[in-house]
Parts: sequence; C-alpha cells; structure tokens
Amino acid sequence: MLPFFLDLQDKPVLLVGGGTIALKRGKKLLAAGARITAYAENFTEEFFALDMELKQETFENQSMEGFWLVIAATDDEKANGAIARRAKEARIFCNHVSDGKSSDLVFPLHLRRSGFDIAIADSYRLPFLLKGLSQAVEDALPDFSSADLEKLSEIRARILRQYPEEKEMLLKKLAAMALDNQDLEEEPDEIIRRLQRE
Repeated sequence: MLPFFLDLQDKPVLLVGGGTIALKRGKKLLAAGARITAYAENFTEEFFALDMELKQETFENQSMEGFWLVIAATDDEKANGAIARRAKEARIFCNHVSDGKSSDLVFPLHLRRSGFDIAIADSYRLPFLLKGLSQAVEDALPDFSSADLEKLSEIRARILRQYPEEKEMLLKKLAAMALDNQDLEEEPDEIIRRLQRE
C-alpha cells in the first residue's frame, strides 16, 4: 500500500456498523471533518452523542452513490465482505475492518505533535508491536513550538532563495540543529552563517 494523508473535510462517508470498532472509526472520521451517515440495527449509546446521521436499519441494497469513502465495520464478516465488494464495484474506497487484504485503505496509528503528522501501519496485523513502536517514535519527537517552526520555515526560504548551490548541505545541517534541540534564538541570517561555518 502507498501511504496518503487525506483531506476528509466535508466529504460524505458511509459507516456501516454500530459497535465498538465502528465507533472508533467514526470518531476518527469526525475529527477529520467527514460528514458521516451510519447504518446499523443497533448503535452503542455513544453514537447518539456524535454529530452524524444515524439510520437504525440494516444496510443491504441502499445506494452508495455520492459517498467518498465506505467503512464496513459490522460484527458480521460476510456482511462486511459484501459491503466491500459493492464499494469496489462502485469505485469507492473501502475499509473492511475484519479483512485488511480486502481493504483499499487501512487506519494507521496516527501521531500528531508540534505541527507534524506521523502515521504507522504494518502488514502483519500486530497491533501490540505497532503501539510499542508508536510510543518509541513519540518519545523521540522534539517538542517544537510554533515560533520554532515559523523560524525554521523562514530560514529554509532564505536558504532556497539566497544559497541555491549550498541548499542541500545547509538544509541537512539545519535539520540536524533543530532535531538536536539547539538554540534558535539568533536571527535567521546569523543561523545560516553558523551553518556555513560548521
């Protein structure tokens, strides 16, 4: 699979299922701004507090037209498979929660910190290992302030504009400086001169 970050703001999403896994998927999709229509005969209580359209009925032959993404998250693997097949026929991306191989996309572990988004997934369905790996990655991430990131962006722009022949070397050194939590209090031009001297 090829990793992507998707803009789901105001995108219509079909969520089929009303249990715990469907709830987790739904919360992630809502956080991304998706407009969700959910089908299930029974929804867990938490669903009723969420901003999504709930249809308390089995999803069988209802239309998928207009949906940008389909989540097959019932507790019936055969039903999930049928939903996934219909989505593929309609050329709609589908996440089949009980069969990753039948999915067009997976929900990775998602880390968001200091303006960075990092997604981690695996091909072997080893969630315990993913959790440990994600914790190790999170522990290693520097805690940049918005001021730090703005200054780094300004320095990068100056390097690209003023030092095109040295840009690869200077940007590599700038990244090492930032990741080493070195002081960024100096003016951008002084930081660039320091990078050139090192």
